[in-house]
Amino acid sequence: MPTNIDRFNVLVAQILALLYREFPIRQSIRAENLLGYQQTDNTYSPEGRWTAEYRKGDGTLIRDATADFDFVQDTIRWLSDEGYILHWPYETGYEFMGVTLSAKGLELLKAVPSSVAGSTSVGDTLLAIFKDGTKDGAKEAAASAISSALTQAPGFLMSLR
Repeated sequence: MPTNIDRFNVLVAQILALLYREFPIRQSIRAENLLGYQQTDNTYSPEGRWTAEYRKGDGTLIRDATADFDFVQDTIRWLSDEGYILHWPYETGYEFMGVTLSAKGLELLKAVPSSVAGSTSVGDTLLAIFKDGTKDGAKEAAASAISSALTQAPGFLMSLR
């Protein structure tokens, strides 16, 4: 079972890779899409109430995806609070609208960590990792890259001033 930090790093990598690839076009980010969840016939009750039932890409039934969706929501809010992304000031359920990289987020993804030999930026590394889907090994590599970048970010960003 992955730790919260592992889950966080993977989500951050996915979000930043999407925003870097699409920059500067603002995106709509839905928790179910990031997690690869699909609605079932019972995601909404006959009365139209949301039941939070989803199916993972591998077919596993999730009876209540609320905790997973809350985790995505908190991750996006953290990225916003720390100044890596911008989004419109409203949310609709578990969807963030008008999401894009901030100047700080863009600089982070254009950076080449000193711990990495060569000249590949963090953003280009994430794009390459997620290009052919998000296999577990790729997710771990992306999480490692973003964790390294976020750890080095304060010093790197201070050097830009």
